[in-house]
Amino acid sequence: MKSQSLLILGAVFASAFAGRGYLIAEALASEGAGAQAPGAGEVQCITGEMAQALKEGFEKLDERKLAMAGDEQLAQAAADHASTRIAELEAINAELSRTLEKYDAARTGEMKRVAVIYSQMKPQMAGAIFDKMAPEFAAGLLMSMDGESASAIMATLNADRAYVITVMMANMAANGEFASTPAALAPVAAQAMGAANG
Repeated sequence: MKSQSLLILGAVFASAFAGRGYLIAEALASEGAGAQAPGAGEVQCITGEMAQALKEGFEKLDERKLAMAGDEQLAQAAADHASTRIAELEAINAELSRTLEKYDAARTGEMKRVAVIYSQMKPQMAGAIFDKMAPEFAAGLLMSMDGESASAIMATLNADRAYVITVMMANMAANGEFASTPAALAPVAAQAMGAANG
């Protein structure tokens, strides 16, 4: 934008210089010929087609300058708007991160409470429930248990199911994540409470 403004200003100055140069050249030519025209030594105005062309050129340059000034204002307004939106999105992202940290802490707490319930059950009874769980959830729950309880429950599962759960546990450990959600914990916790009390 700035370079275009400089080009336009350069063109304006060049055309003004050319007009003055033309007048000076005419004056020198008439002096060099020896003919003393009336009004010689006075600055003459540019008239006719050349004057009209210069006038139109200056008008077009003025229109372009106004258009470019408007474009620069629009570009600045767009940049200001984008900066404002980026700041808003960064604030939203920070709030979302805080919310997710709270959610993860609550989810981990819920998993540990349910893991304690299953750890206190007989391994065969817990294994029967784990056979009916989604493998992802079972893996997350076993990851929340102490090693002794988790291995006792895994020993009651058939080899294929234990293998699938073990692979999921390894993936979770590698990624530092759990596959369950608090909504999924409620029915399992209720089942575990009923099985432990019954």
